[in-house]
Amino acid sequence: MTHPLADMPDRPPGRGPSGTAATGEPSLSMQQRTVLERLITRLVALTSQQNAEVWACVKHDLGLKGDSPLLACHFSAAEASLNQRLAAAQDNHHHRQTLAQLSDLLGQGNNRQAVSDYIRQHYGQTALHALSQTQLETILHLLQHGQLSIPQPQQRPPTLRPLLPAEHNTLNQLVTKLAAATGEPSKLIWQSMLELCGVKSGELIPATHFLPLSYWLQARQTLSAQSAPTLTSLQGALKQPLEAAEWQKIVDFASRSWQVTPQTTLSPAQILALLNKVFVLRGARAQETLAIPQEEPVARRTWSAKPWQLALGGLIVGGLSLITPAVWGNGYSVVQSYLLLPPSGALLVGIFICKLLAVLASSGSGAPGGVFTPTLFVGLAMGMLFACFSRLWLPGSEEMAIMMGLTGMAAFLAATTHAPIMSTLMICEMTGQYTLLPGLLITCVVSSVLSRTLRRDSIYRHHVAEHV
Repeated sequence: MTHPLADMPDRPPGRGPSGTAATGEPSLSMQQRTVLERLITRLVALTSQQNAEVWACVKHDLGLKGDSPLLACHFSAAEASLNQRLAAAQDNHHHRQTLAQLSDLLGQGNNRQAVSDYIRQHYGQTALHALSQTQLETILHLLQHGQLSIPQPQQRPPTLRPLLPAEHNTLNQLVTKLAAATGEPSKLIWQSMLELCGVKSGELIPATHFLPLSYWLQARQTLSAQSAPTLTSLQGALKQPLEAAEWQKIVDFASRSWQVTPQTTLSPAQILALLNKVFVLRGARAQETLAIPQEEPVARRTWSAKPWQLALGGLIVGGLSLITPAVWGNGYSVVQSYLLLPPSGALLVGIFICKLLAVLASSGSGAPGGVFTPTLFVGLAMGMLFACFSRLWLPGSEEMAIMMGLTGMAAFLAATTHAPIMSTLMICEMTGQYTLLPGLLITCVVSSVLSRTLRRDSIYRHHVAEHV
């Protein structure tokens, strides 16, 4: 005798103790009931539904109300409904299993790129979920038997620069995933990476090690999930598979060190040693093939200040200093004093001419010095001179002179550096008057655009092009 299932009543709803329904139609027999219960048991095992939900769905398919009993006349239709639902559940279960198997294989080596290329070429799709069950089984078979063409990952040209922030963040994410998979502290993983690269703690990792380190971390994470890793599985875990010569070196190394074969199960320490060996081999090859393009010889202006040029520049600056001491230094102190108390127009013209000649003599002689603060002084003087001349037809004051001086400073700085926003913010920071921001910004943008129209490079780029 078959026992009722869990959560199932002793008899279908609506059937009385006598085994007949209220309408006089015979109820389900024991054999019919057993058949339906077995189908429901298999359906529940494949889905997340409960017994009561399945019974309700069957009644809904038969057009019965919730409290109506299943009768013997309903058996054939109920069995057909359950078989149809069971077939659909089995198909879905098989589909999920195939996708799970494919997902496990996609993380190995460059399989993901190979599968993506295959389904795009043969099926015109870009996602696995859009494929039919037959297509998924075909891809799984090809992948399991190594019949897919695995493309080599795109190689980036090696460079001697340090890691970029984006590359460092990528490595940090891989380290975090590996630490979560193995339980090893992230600090120890980073220490191992630095030792592999031959970099001391606190130094920057060269960009030539980015790809080998990322492959090293990905392979460690993949192999940590395998219960019995071997040399063959190590080869499959590498994003960039080993070449024939590299494979032979790794096999020989493992044979000499531990007397193992490609099919021998390896310990985590042995796997780590082999991955380190792969990293060293590829690092050495990258150093051998590192090609730094040689610049073609171009005609450059060699800049070597001769003693007589320096002497002449110093003589000119010294003579101008006898006329006005304001030409000494970089002019920042003069800028501060003029912003507090603007000078007269005649004095300003004289100091402006002397300072401009001193800057030209100093820079032209090859003496080391900057042009940043002198640019501020020249801009301040030009702005104040404009304010002085404008008093001939506009009412002015000291505030107007200071305002025009600040505008001239910002405009000249933006024109020489081609950096309008920096120039605007710098003047606002120097004065603490952010109410000037809109007007200064417009002035700086206009001066920067005009300067770029006249000369493409800023004064700093031009200086590098001539003197480097």
